[in-house]
Amino acid sequence: MSELWARWLPYFESCGEPKEAIALDGYDPSGSYLREPIKILFVLREPNQSGGCDLRDQLASGARYGIWRTVARWAAGILSSKGFPPYDQADVQTLQDHTLKRIAVINLKKKSGLSTSDPYEINAWAHRDRQMLREQVRCLAPHLVVGCGTYPQLTWLLKVEGSHPITADTWGSSSIEYKCHVLDWYHPARHGGAAHYLKMNSAMAALTTEFPEWRGVGSNAGT
Repeated sequence: MSELWARWLPYFESCGEPKEAIALDGYDPSGSYLREPIKILFVLREPNQSGGCDLRDQLASGARYGIWRTVARWAAGILSSKGFPPYDQADVQTLQDHTLKRIAVINLKKKSGLSTSDPYEINAWAHRDRQMLREQVRCLAPHLVVGCGTYPQLTWLLKVEGSHPITADTWGSSSIEYKCHVLDWYHPARHGGAAHYLKMNSAMAALTTEFPEWRGVGSNAGT
């Protein structure tokens, strides 16, 4: 990813965006993302932080913010070989810190925004940077892409097929070109807690039913 970012930062400057304002993202290079049997990519809208930052450093530093604690809980459940642990077990700091080293996270818009995202601005950035974003996804080669409020953009960005409801309030699809499943999911800043942890468990159980390669991922979770 570092080689790609060395090429992408001049691209942003050519678009009129100072490189100091761009938030780098991907995965913690000291972690195990590339070695995971199930590689999970969370796609967020934009970084909520003034100035540029490196989200990879935040993943390496552990679940220090509420948004990362929520992402880590969801990911811990998905990655567990024994199915989703009870919520209180997934809410342990040491497990969350370890889990963040096992996943990848990117934003569609790489420049920091406000506490509330402008969907038109997110769409504009995703469309302008679509080739770069597609290259980033190819490099990360995820098995599961979790669209955290970004599913509408991911449907055309990743050229998904067969978008359909997999639970009462969750949609999913597949991308043949990118060889991954794509999940329409909630933004972690607003939907943390046990209720959405259980909903993620249900979504993964439904995905397991549809696709044999997900057998063993997702099970009944307690609170």
